[in-house]
Amino acid sequence: MAELLALNPEAFPPPAAGSPLRQGGGEDFPPWPSCKALTGYRSGSTAIVADAVHSISDMVLSGVALLSFKAASIPKDREHPYGDF
Repeated sequence: MAELLALNPEAFPPPAAGSPLRQGGGEDFPPWPSCKALTGYRSGSTAIVADAVHSISDMVLSGVALLSFKAASIPKDREHPYGDF
């Protein structure tokens, strides 16, 4: 099977634009962490609440990473020979 995929990468095309299997996008961002937190709180499950906190921290750190990439792309100038950051 691996040989088949290596020879024919079109054997399994990527999911369509509206497919729930498609990753990323951002334009259809679901509120999963808040749903997890509410479910965990109402059911009394600390595991679900912990997972919601983990999801929220992942979202925050993804935003920090995006801002870092944006800051790192600022070109160097006379006052900042290695860039702004």
